[in-house]
Amino acid sequence: MFAAENGLRGDPRLKAISDAISVVPNFPKPGIMFQDITTLVSDHKVFKHTVDIFVERYRDMGISVVAGVEARGFIFAPPIALAIGAKFIPLRKPGKLPGEVISEAYELEYGSDCLEMRVGAVKHGERALVVDDLVATGGTLSAAIRLLERVGAEVVECACVIGLPESRRGLETSTLCEADADSYTSLWGEFCRILPHCIKSGYATTVGYLHPTSHPSVAFYQLRENSLTKIVFFSAICVFFSTRIGGGVADVCIAAGLQKFRCSSSTSPVRFAYSPPVQACLVDRLKVLFPDMEIQLLEKALEESGNDLDLAIKSLHELCLRYSEGNSDSTPEGNEIMGRGEMPTGGDTVPLQEPQVQNNLPLDGAEWVDLLVKEMMNATSIDDARGRAAGVLESLEKSISSQASVEAAQNFHKENLMLKEQIETLLRDNIILKRAVAIQHERQKENDERTQEVQQLKQLVVQYQEQLRTLEVNNYALTLHLRQAQQSNSIPGRFHPDVF
Repeated sequence: MFAAENGLRGDPRLKAISDAISVVPNFPKPGIMFQDITTLVSDHKVFKHTVDIFVERYRDMGISVVAGVEARGFIFAPPIALAIGAKFIPLRKPGKLPGEVISEAYELEYGSDCLEMRVGAVKHGERALVVDDLVATGGTLSAAIRLLERVGAEVVECACVIGLPESRRGLETSTLCEADADSYTSLWGEFCRILPHCIKSGYATTVGYLHPTSHPSVAFYQLRENSLTKIVFFSAICVFFSTRIGGGVADVCIAAGLQKFRCSSSTSPVRFAYSPPVQACLVDRLKVLFPDMEIQLLEKALEESGNDLDLAIKSLHELCLRYSEGNSDSTPEGNEIMGRGEMPTGGDTVPLQEPQVQNNLPLDGAEWVDLLVKEMMNATSIDDARGRAAGVLESLEKSISSQASVEAAQNFHKENLMLKEQIETLLRDNIILKRAVAIQHERQKENDERTQEVQQLKQLVVQYQEQLRTLEVNNYALTLHLRQAQQSNSIPGRFHPDVF
């Protein structure tokens, strides 16, 4: 889901956004729980949080078109387009746009309507994002997607602030899937809300049923071939509004997203596997890095770090280092406690129960040889010597294992630090390159402008040269006329008074 993937789990912005949205019952019709976003946009901080979350999502997706659905989609689409450097295209109701338009009819929450877009506003092959404030049946978003795809645009995702479960709308609908209110989750719910209109229009077909809580009440759908190439939905701040007698209670659901849902050439039913929770995936990754630790300890470390994988790895490494540094005083029992996921205390450790090698373990090979010879000399029988040798070898094995673990942890930590430094260096280089590209682009623009000015000046020079040649010819002709007039004059030096 979007919040977990982008580190937004527990982000205070989500709660601030959900708290800023007010619910107005019985508006605009009886039975409708109207989600009023005017209280959200009136708070400039919360409004900025909303736009920032979308911008963080779409900044690097190569989107060149942000299409806003009339009317409240116009509130969120322009600032998103401005922030990510894309153009804003309004999708308006009939009769609102001048010039030639293309239209697409759809069914909305309260009836039916039509969306229009100016011809030529979107070019073929452009990547587009559809923005609206709320999704209920998915009809409006489906119409917007069809409208953009008709002109050859690639719809990357649809972004909405609020997602409403169909069963809570207070209206009778013809949807093919219903979600139980107690087990409803935003990801599956958004899938069910956006596709019923496509099914009614023949764009999709039911392919199976599955629910993360094993409730077979939510239908999954698969797009038919050559229909909508992408029905992709992204709800950045999905607020699950549940209504009860006497008022409405808002239960915040973590931001959910449906990534690109590709068409399949087969129309036969396909079962979708349930994706495990994000925390389970993180625990699995920690289990690979720390195979000797129990799941309980990994889950506890992950929970204490707020599901931050880097912090969890760092805390577990520090835990390993603490045990490794105190290896001479550690015990097999202490290691077993650590493996069981328990946090041992300094005063509860049990001394190592090995003959003659409880403390002051050798540090190098020569000392281990001396220890082994000493144990053999003190042996009273073959069985005693065999037992002493086994104890020394076991201690040696544990010492080597602990040292190897410490070195591996240190190497992993150093490698992790090096990778972070490399990432930071790459990020800095990327920023520098972006700035260089921007500067080069500005210089190129200036060079183009100067080139145009030079071309214009060259044209002026040619014109002036033509005028100069014309004037020279005229001057020469006048000179000849003057000479002829002087030669025909009977009195030299006297000129006709009408001329001079």
